[in-house]
Amino acid sequence: MFLLPFFSCALLFQTPSLPDLQCLDPGGTGKIHAFAKQPHGPVFVATERGLFLADLKAKTIDRLDLRDGAPRGEILSLRFVTPFRLRLQTPEGSYHLHPAWLFGRKLNKEKSTAWGGSPKILSVARGESRLSPNSSLLTDAKGKISLRLQGKAKGGASYRWRLEGHHLWRPLKQKRDSYILGPIPPGKHRVFLVAMDENLKFSHPFPLNLKRPLPRGLTKATLLPIVGGSTLLLFVLFLLPALGKGPKLRKRAFLGGVATTLIGLQVLAAIIPHAKGWPFVGFTMYTQTNSAYSLLYRPAIEASFVDGSHREVSPSDGGITVPYTTFRALIPLLNPGIQQVSHLHDPHPGKRSLGSPSRIEDFKDVLEQNVGRRVQHLRILAVRVRLTPKGPRPAGKLLLALAPPPPGKSSKEQER
Repeated sequence: MFLLPFFSCALLFQTPSLPDLQCLDPGGTGKIHAFAKQPHGPVFVATERGLFLADLKAKTIDRLDLRDGAPRGEILSLRFVTPFRLRLQTPEGSYHLHPAWLFGRKLNKEKSTAWGGSPKILSVARGESRLSPNSSLLTDAKGKISLRLQGKAKGGASYRWRLEGHHLWRPLKQKRDSYILGPIPPGKHRVFLVAMDENLKFSHPFPLNLKRPLPRGLTKATLLPIVGGSTLLLFVLFLLPALGKGPKLRKRAFLGGVATTLIGLQVLAAIIPHAKGWPFVGFTMYTQTNSAYSLLYRPAIEASFVDGSHREVSPSDGGITVPYTTFRALIPLLNPGIQQVSHLHDPHPGKRSLGSPSRIEDFKDVLEQNVGRRVQHLRILAVRVRLTPKGPRPAGKLLLALAPPPPGKSSKEQER
């Protein structure tokens, strides 16, 4: 059971249930140990080179870049404990892996019985000062902040955080008896902290309001006078040579000054900031490059109908009005329970949470009205594309969320 060299490889399983697959990783898979299909999701393959994702429709197989807490190297076996918890066996021990976000935890037999309840954050402190939910804090110049955390969780608590408006939960780095959160971008941000147990279950989120200061040389007080004065000086320099000359030269000088002023206003717009309302300011589409074997992700919503058919739908089909399908637009569907609980500390509790379970049902109801058909399941997917030397190739689809959850499974299984 080996993969032949790149682009001429065929996956030779000892079972007829899977077809031959083309490997998109230049190193191949090495020896194949096992595979498992995620309920309503893709096929994961355990190999001596790590974990791979199989796309049966495109007949490709691609290596997954696992994140923090996940095993490195050979994986001997795998099985799905729940639709969103994959158990991996390696030479070093057993791990739980989240098959959507690809972070994990190593199972600790000594600590696994230390706490049998749901994970909890017991206290959050900065130095000796204990913090309450929605506390406002200032980070250092790099956008990081040191916190002292106490929590309880099966197997011991580990901690993660995310920005409000971002879909990824990131780990906090432990430094002695403290945890480092960040970096965050400059400006004011709301973040959520959670404790996680060895089964990858999250606690109720603990919200904080953080502010990262700008470097003094990039503050408005410094930049606005410089940009404004430079623009005015250039305008005057355009006009001075034309004074006392003919009307055509004065007109040209005036237009040149206007053009210079508009460029100055664009720079001001980037500082204030209104960058994305101005052409060519604040965008990276003209400078972003991708090398060979780069991986691209595209979010998608796929609806399965009761008649057995399925197709991709847009967020606007279900009532989320956005110009494009982005991970940010799909946050209410990706983290239903987390979004709902995070609004327990909202200063406006009367407002309805877009991420509550009822919102997902609303999305489904609006979708059924718009398409005129009954929806059985909604799948939120991350469509992977690998940029190979012979062009882009489909590299599988990760299942990020499923609504409604499979029978017998709590919706909290999707709270990652």
